[in-house]
Amino acid sequence: MVLGFTESFCLQSELGSLAESFSNARLIGQEKDSSILFSWVAQSSTDSGRKATFVGLKDYTNGKSSIIYEHPSVIDIVGASVNPEKNLLAFTELASGLREYSEAGIGDKIYRSFVSEINPRGRCFCLQIDRPEFQRVQFLYPIGPHAKERRRESYLLYLLHRECIGLYTFRFSHLPGHNGLVIVRQPLKREISKAFYWYQWDPSHQRLYALYFMPSATGRKVEPHLRCFEFPSKDTDEIVMDWVLPLPFTEEQLTEEKPEYLPLPAFRKLQESHINLSVVSLPGDSQNGSLYICYQHPVQKDGSSSPDKNTQFLTYSVCLLHLGQVLKVKVKSIEVDKESDKRLYFSSISDHVLVYVPGVLLHLLDCSAEHSPVHHILMHGDVVPRFPASEPLLCNWTNVNGYVKRRNVSVLDASTWKGYDVVFSRSVIAQHFSETHLTSTKLALLHMALVHLNDRLLIRMLFREMCLDPAHPDCKELLCDFLLGSTYARMKFSSADSSLLKLLPLTLSGRLRGHLEKDVDGKDVAVVTYSSVSGDSIERCLARSNWGELSQEKSVVRIKNYTDHTNPFEVLLANLKLNKQQTPRVDLERLDDLGDVDIDVEEKTDADGKPKRPSLFRRLSVSFASRLGKKDADLRLPPDALESEDVELERQQKKLIYYVQKHLMRWLKGDAKTLDIRCLKIAKEYCSIQADQAKMLLDLICTTLGFDDTHLAVVSLAERGTERDCALYGMVERFCCALEQLGFPYPKGFHVFFASLGYRCLEPRVFLQYVNRQVFQLKEEFVRRVITELGSSAECLEIKFQLLSRLKPDEETSRLLVSCSESNHMDIAQFMAQKRVASLLSLVPEESGNNAFEGQASFFYDRVSGSPKFPPAQELMKRLYDTEEKLQGKQKRSASPADSLSLNFIERNCLSKVAPTTNAV
Repeated sequence: MVLGFTESFCLQSELGSLAESFSNARLIGQEKDSSILFSWVAQSSTDSGRKATFVGLKDYTNGKSSIIYEHPSVIDIVGASVNPEKNLLAFTELASGLREYSEAGIGDKIYRSFVSEINPRGRCFCLQIDRPEFQRVQFLYPIGPHAKERRRESYLLYLLHRECIGLYTFRFSHLPGHNGLVIVRQPLKREISKAFYWYQWDPSHQRLYALYFMPSATGRKVEPHLRCFEFPSKDTDEIVMDWVLPLPFTEEQLTEEKPEYLPLPAFRKLQESHINLSVVSLPGDSQNGSLYICYQHPVQKDGSSSPDKNTQFLTYSVCLLHLGQVLKVKVKSIEVDKESDKRLYFSSISDHVLVYVPGVLLHLLDCSAEHSPVHHILMHGDVVPRFPASEPLLCNWTNVNGYVKRRNVSVLDASTWKGYDVVFSRSVIAQHFSETHLTSTKLALLHMALVHLNDRLLIRMLFREMCLDPAHPDCKELLCDFLLGSTYARMKFSSADSSLLKLLPLTLSGRLRGHLEKDVDGKDVAVVTYSSVSGDSIERCLARSNWGELSQEKSVVRIKNYTDHTNPFEVLLANLKLNKQQTPRVDLERLDDLGDVDIDVEEKTDADGKPKRPSLFRRLSVSFASRLGKKDADLRLPPDALESEDVELERQQKKLIYYVQKHLMRWLKGDAKTLDIRCLKIAKEYCSIQADQAKMLLDLICTTLGFDDTHLAVVSLAERGTERDCALYGMVERFCCALEQLGFPYPKGFHVFFASLGYRCLEPRVFLQYVNRQVFQLKEEFVRRVITELGSSAECLEIKFQLLSRLKPDEETSRLLVSCSESNHMDIAQFMAQKRVASLLSLVPEESGNNAFEGQASFFYDRVSGSPKFPPAQELMKRLYDTEEKLQGKQKRSASPADSLSLNFIERNCLSKVAPTTNAV
């Protein structure tokens, strides 16, 4: 299980301070300030022989609990609300056994609503809206700049299922002989809308979502409409959204049968068995501008299943208004034992839409406003977390502390009346990451940890699981997604421009890509598909100019109301228009198609203008140089040798900066005079972050496998790699492939580190094949290490000869070889002399007189026996001098590093070994 449940609220504990003994306790309401209302049955305070119904209030603004109402008899209160001034209580009861209604054929159960004064107590008023269908009463709380002002009037919203929505206005005043504000006149009543079939109340933003069926534009059919009402000031109401839902249900589906209300709290939304609809918003959506409408389709039987199993098809759809898309998920062959297992619970957690059935199904849909849906986590069966209660009844509510962390969500269990904070479990996520057989699930978990949770400890735990199996085929793809995701997260932290973030890559997966979930046996478990919705219809439902019901005065009030914070529907409309353009993200895999470009690359410094901290590889190189002996002092590099600008790295960075700049200039809007400079600055910042993330990832791989700077620095090339070294090499090799695929810059000193590690972990033959294919680059520092640290055995000399013969014939290489030969490395001197001799004899073969000398790199030295051969040395040297003299001015450009050596060098360093042997003979 990925999620965990932490108990944060218990109704029984709250009641313990108010009643010694109680029964039938339940939550009946929650307000904008997170205050909760609850009712229970206990002994009457006025008559010890009678039971009474009490209503209590827990005000979390001051932490006090109090009894605000006592009914003289036992009644079933299904919902309640208290006004902002805390002097009025409105509640709804479900009455049964009323003769007048039974005789009239209305029904045995009737919903009735009342309003009672809290301070002073005593007066209770019936609203005279008795109905057999469900009804809900809710006081409105002010929002915006006047939220904290005390008023002498309250506004009560009432909802009559399948009939209407209305608003009561109550006015207060101080009367002689009364302590507090009391109602002074009959409330004003106003109807807001006609019959609705479903509602959801958002107390935090004082929004009401309601479902209607209205004739289409042609009048030929009836369409489902979702409307959103807001109540910004006094008794005003505004329709801020009116959208035709692209969902497969009809009016007959909801009206052909009598409504069946579920035993769930209805202070958030209507709990009716024929429809499971939820409007979900993510934390921070006022700034992000995203809205999700979740709908569960009618449950279907699985006809292909065996008759002894109760298997179902669970299907649901999620309308993504900010994208103009509908995401549909069909889960196949789900075994359910209870009716509660068939009803989906919709919520949100950490930028994901949460779809949950305890022990049966858990879906985390990544479809926030920041990017298109890319990674979804789909879990079924035993891996799905179970709820603490055996048969929970889940519903949404607000954390009682009045603060909901972005990562978490609060859920209420109506079977035990306990509240829980739903949190992510690091250990369980890491375990599921290692056990899952699906690459898509691994990518989704890593993406969630990087981009959404930004949890460093969880990232290390996931990498620990990756490093246990570096040969896994998913390893390179995971590393690519890590580089892209971590770079995107850094840019997201440094830039709040959503239009810029929509142009930067964050994963290799394509946008709006379908998803097919399979089990271990390869059978289909779930299918995710997408369908488009007309963006124009969404724009029309959000555009103010088409709200015919709103007056100019109300529009002015609304604009004034949002002066202190962002209008979420304006942001939603902006996101829809931006996504409608389908602006492409930067495709880093196309960098190879570009030629060389010319652009200035700034020196990388930190925020204070100081040079950045030396990388791991610079520290390794300095440590290596410090442990060299005096004999090889001339081979040591200066401390900044590995930090010198690499030509290939600079060329790659120029291409990246140029490509990103041109892409941003094409899609970003702004002043043409400053846009070029702005895009160049962003491109350089992006390239710098890429380099930082590449170094960070390599450091993370090393530390995860238990390697530190000291260990890597003191290991000699002559020491073969251990099993742990081989695991490190496997991860570093895939890291190198990921960098090459994405065009990310290599960390400074990486090629020396990689070649050194590869030499210790690979067989010599395989290592040379990698060199031939340019996987390993023969940098100067690595060649010096080979010459210095390897011995003089036949196998080591063979490796030296093979590597030296593959060096590029440039001036730097010649200086390297000369410095090595002058440092008592006779094997290098012999090798260079042999190469020079073979080169001279091959240039004029017709004049050499002896074809046996052609192309023999080991003419003076036997690599197997290690002893010098004895050809006629004087005759050979004479022939070499004659050949060189004839080629004066005719010799082409050097093809080998040894071609620039003089014959005096050959005679001094190589034939000096032959002279003693000649004299002895």
